[in-house]
Amino acid sequence: MRQPGSTIFPGAGTVAQDAARPMPGPRRPTSLDEVIDLLLRQGLGERALFGPAEPGEDRDPDAARRAARRAYREMARLAHPDVAPAGRRPEAARAFARLTELWEAHQRAAASAPARGAAGGGPGRPRPGGPRRGGP
Repeated sequence: MRQPGSTIFPGAGTVAQDAARPMPGPRRPTSLDEVIDLLLRQGLGERALFGPAEPGEDRDPDAARRAARRAYREMARLAHPDVAPAGRRPEAARAFARLTELWEAHQRAAASAPARGAAGGGPGRPRPGGPRRGGP
Protein backbone atom coordinates (compact mmCIF):
# COMPACT_ATOMS: atom_id res chain seq x y z
CA MET A 1 0.00 0.00 0.00
CA ARG A 2 1.23 3.48 -0.84
CA GLN A 3 2.01 5.98 1.86
CA PRO A 4 -0.07 9.19 1.91
CA GLY A 5 1.63 11.76 -0.28
CA SER A 6 3.67 9.15 -2.14
CA THR A 7 3.64 9.09 -5.91
CA ILE A 8 3.13 6.36 -8.44
CA PHE A 9 6.27 7.32 -10.33
CA PRO A 10 9.26 9.50 -9.45
CA GLY A 11 9.15 13.19 -10.14
CA ALA A 12 5.39 13.60 -9.65
CA GLY A 13 5.63 15.11 -6.17
CA THR A 14 5.93 18.72 -5.15
CA VAL A 15 8.87 20.80 -6.30
CA ALA A 16 10.40 20.56 -2.82
CA GLN A 17 9.99 16.77 -2.78
CA ASP A 18 11.51 16.43 -6.24
CA ALA A 19 14.46 18.69 -5.37
CA ALA A 20 15.17 16.64 -2.25
CA ARG A 21 15.64 13.35 -4.08
CA PRO A 22 17.82 12.50 -7.07
CA MET A 23 16.02 11.84 -10.33
CA PRO A 24 16.15 8.09 -10.95
CA GLY A 25 15.95 6.30 -14.29
CA PRO A 26 12.96 5.87 -16.55
CA ARG A 27 9.39 6.70 -15.60
CA ARG A 28 6.98 3.80 -15.05
CA PRO A 29 3.39 4.85 -15.76
CA THR A 30 0.75 2.16 -15.29
CA SER A 31 -2.22 3.46 -17.30
CA LEU A 32 -3.13 5.22 -20.53
CA ASP A 33 -4.10 8.29 -18.49
CA GLU A 34 -0.63 8.48 -16.93
CA VAL A 35 1.11 8.09 -20.30
CA ILE A 36 -1.07 10.83 -21.81
CA ASP A 37 -0.37 13.06 -18.82
CA LEU A 38 3.41 12.60 -19.08
CA LEU A 39 3.58 13.02 -22.85
CA LEU A 40 0.88 15.53 -23.73
CA ARG A 41 0.11 17.52 -20.59
CA GLN A 42 3.48 17.65 -18.81
CA GLY A 43 5.43 17.50 -22.07
CA LEU A 44 8.32 15.54 -20.58
CA GLY A 45 11.37 14.92 -22.73
CA GLU A 46 13.21 11.72 -23.54
CA ARG A 47 15.66 12.07 -20.64
CA ALA A 48 12.83 12.24 -18.08
CA LEU A 49 10.99 9.31 -19.68
CA PHE A 50 13.86 6.97 -20.52
CA GLY A 51 16.75 8.16 -18.35
CA PRO A 52 20.06 9.66 -19.51
CA ALA A 53 21.29 8.48 -22.91
CA GLU A 54 24.96 9.05 -22.14
CA PRO A 55 26.93 6.59 -20.02
CA GLY A 56 27.71 7.52 -16.44
CA GLU A 57 30.33 6.46 -13.94
CA ASP A 58 27.72 5.08 -11.56
CA ARG A 59 25.53 3.31 -14.15
CA ASP A 60 25.95 0.12 -16.11
CA PRO A 61 25.31 1.16 -19.75
CA ASP A 62 23.68 -2.17 -20.63
CA ALA A 63 21.34 -1.99 -17.65
CA ALA A 64 20.44 1.62 -18.51
CA ARG A 65 19.68 0.60 -22.13
CA ARG A 66 17.49 -2.28 -20.97
CA ALA A 67 15.62 -0.05 -18.51
CA ALA A 68 15.01 2.59 -21.19
CA ARG A 69 13.79 -0.03 -23.68
CA ARG A 70 11.51 -1.56 -21.03
CA ALA A 71 10.05 1.87 -20.17
CA TYR A 72 9.41 2.60 -23.86
CA ARG A 73 7.74 -0.75 -24.49
CA GLU A 74 5.54 -0.50 -21.40
CA MET A 75 4.36 2.98 -22.39
CA ALA A 76 3.88 1.89 -26.02
CA ARG A 77 1.65 -0.99 -24.91
CA LEU A 78 -0.44 1.36 -22.79
CA ALA A 79 -0.74 4.13 -25.39
CA HIS A 80 -1.06 2.15 -28.62
CA PRO A 81 -4.23 3.31 -30.40
CA ASP A 82 -5.22 -0.27 -31.29
CA VAL A 83 -5.62 -1.19 -27.61
CA ALA A 84 -7.11 2.12 -26.42
CA PRO A 85 -10.86 2.35 -25.83
CA ALA A 86 -12.69 3.60 -28.94
CA GLY A 87 -13.40 7.04 -27.48
CA ARG A 88 -9.75 7.54 -26.46
CA ARG A 89 -8.07 6.46 -29.71
CA PRO A 90 -7.37 9.96 -31.09
CA GLU A 91 -5.72 11.03 -27.84
CA ALA A 92 -3.86 7.70 -27.61
CA ALA A 93 -2.65 8.16 -31.20
CA ARG A 94 -1.22 11.60 -30.34
CA ALA A 95 0.48 10.21 -27.23
CA PHE A 96 1.85 7.22 -29.15
CA ALA A 97 3.22 9.48 -31.92
CA ARG A 98 4.91 11.70 -29.32
CA LEU A 99 6.30 8.66 -27.50
CA THR A 100 7.76 7.38 -30.79
CA GLU A 101 9.39 10.77 -31.51
CA LEU A 102 10.94 10.85 -28.05
CA TRP A 103 12.17 7.26 -28.27
CA GLU A 104 13.85 7.96 -31.62
CA ALA A 105 15.48 11.10 -30.15
CA HIS A 106 16.69 9.04 -27.18
CA GLN A 107 18.18 6.41 -29.50
CA ARG A 108 19.94 9.08 -31.58
CA ALA A 109 21.36 10.66 -28.42
CA ALA A 110 22.54 7.26 -27.15
CA ALA A 111 24.18 6.46 -30.49
CA SER A 112 26.04 9.78 -30.57
CA ALA A 113 27.08 9.71 -26.90
CA PRO A 114 30.77 8.93 -26.38
CA ALA A 115 31.45 5.42 -25.19
CA ARG A 116 32.30 5.02 -21.53
CA GLY A 117 35.99 5.72 -21.08
CA ALA A 118 36.40 7.17 -24.59
CA ALA A 119 36.82 10.74 -23.39
CA GLY A 120 38.44 9.80 -20.10
CA GLY A 121 41.60 8.33 -21.56
CA GLY A 122 41.15 4.83 -20.18
CA PRO A 123 43.28 2.05 -21.61
CA GLY A 124 40.45 0.66 -23.75
CA ARG A 125 40.64 -2.75 -25.33
CA PRO A 126 43.88 -4.17 -26.67
CA ARG A 127 44.20 -4.44 -30.43
CA PRO A 128 43.52 -7.88 -31.88
CA GLY A 129 46.86 -9.54 -32.52
CA GLY A 130 48.67 -7.36 -30.01
CA PRO A 131 50.04 -3.84 -30.25
CA ARG A 132 51.25 -2.53 -33.59
CA ARG A 133 55.01 -2.46 -33.86
CA GLY A 134 56.96 -0.10 -36.09
CA GLY A 135 57.54 -0.59 -39.79
CA PRO A 136 55.24 -0.53 -42.81
